[in-house]
Parts: sequence; C-alpha cells; structure tokens
Amino acid sequence: MEQNNITIYESSSYICCLDLRPHQLKNVAGTAEKMNVRLCHVTSVDDFYSMINKVKLFVFCILNFEKLNHQQSSELLNQIKNIPCKYRFLNPNKLQISTEHSSCEFPESSDTWEEEILKSIDHMLPAKFHQLVTFSMNSLKKYSFPEFKHDFYFHHPMEKFDYDYIISCQTKYQDILGLCYLRINLNNFISNMPSNIVQTEEKILDFSRELLNQFWGIINHNIRKTGVESEVGLPTIIDKNGNVNLGRIYIPTVDLRDKGNVFSLKTGFINIKGGKLFDLKDVEFDYADAIGDNIEFL
Repeated sequence: MEQNNITIYESSSYICCLDLRPHQLKNVAGTAEKMNVRLCHVTSVDDFYSMINKVKLFVFCILNFEKLNHQQSSELLNQIKNIPCKYRFLNPNKLQISTEHSSCEFPESSDTWEEEILKSIDHMLPAKFHQLVTFSMNSLKKYSFPEFKHDFYFHHPMEKFDYDYIISCQTKYQDILGLCYLRINLNNFISNMPSNIVQTEEKILDFSRELLNQFWGIINHNIRKTGVESEVGLPTIIDKNGNVNLGRIYIPTVDLRDKGNVFSLKTGFINIKGGKLFDLKDVEFDYADAIGDNIEFL
C-alpha cells in the first residue's frame, strides 16, 4: 500500500491517499480490495504530486492536512482541483482551508465510508450501464434457460458470495477495456437448475462458459450502437482453488446476483488513458441477432 517508488498500472482505477493514519489506511485498503480498485498511499506531498501525475483513472482522493501548513495546503488544493473525482479532506487540527470542499473527520462507520466510495465508483460507469447489464442477463435467462426461476438483481459488492469457479472474459476497443467475471456455486447450481444441465461438473462449466459468452454478446451488440466495435476474447475457466493467476484488472463494476445464489456476475469498463467511455443514454436495448441458438449441452 505504501508507495516509495511509485508504480501505477495503466489499466487500473485508484483511490489516492495522502498520509492516512494506520487505522484509516486499513479501512480504505479493505474497501478498495472488495470493490476491485487499487489503493495508492503516500506520506509526503511531493510523492502525492508524483502519484496524481501518473494515475489516469481516479476513484477517490483522501488527503490528511494534519501536518501541513497553510501554504502547503493551498498549493495542494490548487494541484488537485482538476482531478476528476470526489475528495475527502481530513483535517484534525482544524487548519483553515479556503475551499468549496468541507473539511471533515474520517468517519467512524465503515459502512458510511464504503457507501461514499461506492457512489463514486458507480459514477465512473456510463449512464444506463447498470440497466444494460441487467437487461442483458435477464433477457438471456428468458431466452436461453427459461427453466431457471430466479431473476438477476443488483447486489452490494461487499456482500460475500461463496463460489467454486470463476469464468472471466475481456473485450477491447482502442483504449476501452471491458471485463466480466462470472462466479459459480456448484451446489446451488445443482439445486436450482433442471436435470438436463446438472449431469456432470464438466457440463455445468460448459453451460456457464457459453452463458457468459452469450451475455457478453448482448452487451457488445448494444455498445456497438455507440460506434464502439470491440473485440471479444474467449471465456476462461479458473478453479478458485487452483494455482492459476486470474490476472485481475481493477476497474469499476456492476454486480449482479440471482436469488438462488447460483451466479455472481461482475461487469465493467474503463478507458485506460482516462478518456471518455461510450454513451448509452440514447441507446434502445435489444438482443435481436445477439443471442445464438439456445445454450446447448454437449
């Protein structure tokens, strides 16, 4: 977490922090891990300047002014005013700061803190992206496996989900990168799916891989209406107990789950250069020509 020689990864989103106390840093680090974004923490103003000059994708900034004099505080505020994210200023000594942002203490409630960061992450995704993800998964369910009785709904990313396998898939167009994780609970799958699917673990994974492939097809079918002609990779299955490195990409995501806790789905996009994403506000969603034949069971 502490960055002396600061390394910033291009395809990651960051919570950027200056001189947090140990308990504050532990709190924010846990939130960053659960929300699939990176944390970069430094203790000097010079290192903070170096950090923000390298980061392209800002989720949130937290700055502690406790050890800074008035001149240092003013210079720091001037440096960060163009960072495209929300800030939290920590100022236990009540140093007077001339700024539109209120100086405040670090919240004692972790729930309050996590919700504040979560709202910032949501704002990084395009308008209507949440609706597109939900439309795509529930349309696919209705078309390809109507026997499954549970609809998909948004769930809080901090909620625990027990799973046995992850299937991942990526898509890319110029500087725009998309990522999807489908997590599968085998026991819940067996309890909630019809018997023609639940025959062997291999068939369950084949079904789930094709499910993710077709979901990604609906997502990209609708995104192409904005002029983004993305290329989609093949889904990769990973045993959570295996030694395969998933190769996580730390980006804001929309999280879906079904009420039977069979699947948990994380889907997100970033522009790795910090530029704009696609604009969905005028797009009418559909799945015509995006879904192939019903998912087959090999």
